Amino acid sequence: MVLCSLLKYKKFFITIFLYFFLNISLFADSEALKKFKEAKNWLYQLQNLNFNLVKDAGFDILVTDYSWDGTEEKEYKAGQIKRLKSITKMVILSYLSIGEAEDYRFYWKSIPKEIIDAENPSWEGNYKVKYWDNRWKKIIFEYIDRIVDMGFDGLYLDLIDAYQYFEKIKPDAKDLMINFVVEIANYCREKKGLKDYIIVPQNGEELLTEKRYLDVISGIAREEVYFRAMDIPSEDEKEAEFYLDIALKNGKKVLTVDYCTNISNIREVYKKAGAKGYVPYCTVVELDRMIINKIY
Repeated sequence: MVLCSLLKYKKFFITIFLYFFLNISLFADSEALKKFKEAKNWLYQLQNLNFNLVKDAGFDILVTDYSWDGTEEKEYKAGQIKRLKSITKMVILSYLSIGEAEDYRFYWKSIPKEIIDAENPSWEGNYKVKYWDNRWKKIIFEYIDRIVDMGFDGLYLDLIDAYQYFEKIKPDAKDLMINFVVEIANYCREKKGLKDYIIVPQNGEELLTEKRYLDVISGIAREEVYFRAMDIPSEDEKEAEFYLDIALKNGKKVLTVDYCTNISNIREVYKKAGAKGYVPYCTVVELDRMIINKIY
């Protein structure tokens, strides 16, 4: 009888141990997500990436294109991205425009022209796209497959604010963009089996007031919080900070990128962003080179 009682208690304690162990394992962050949350600096360079320079620069996060110049011909190989991660211990996110189609991408020749809208006057070859159309979503999911296969830790989603362009003709444009980001997050984490895949939208910070949007993103990036291109002071600093603080309060990483090169302006950015708890970076608008910000 005593033996039976001991066996019962043994089974009970084993069950309790396994329950807590499995739950801890289930909810523990992946190594990449943990490093992302703890990151103190980042590099935003989309083109002309020099692996030899980057590996010694000491950045915690790298946001770059999936290709050296954006074209299919110069796509990175899976081994290159994985090797760079291994050497530098950086979290590497792939840039992906979901609100505009780009005429130098692999999909351009086959994209249905009826889902293409106006060209971006600031960026030749970039066109507003009807992002809610299932044909565009199919292209994006195929694009994500390439990115995942290369070994990137997550996605840096651009042109989130494209919904503002369509609101006059599409009253639910905002909700449709939220739906799209949620679908992308679910595709990566459920369909691709990457439960901690990092999702970082750029701009469109007004969407942070929507819980279902906030729930699926890992962080947010915002351009021109303090300075616009050519060191021009931003006009909506306080409004941007208002929304970015919502992200912070909900445990999301906040990255800022300001297009300034004047040393006093760079120092101002790092002082203001640092005081708020954001992770700043100052660079050139072309995003085609690595900038080391010397703020001391």
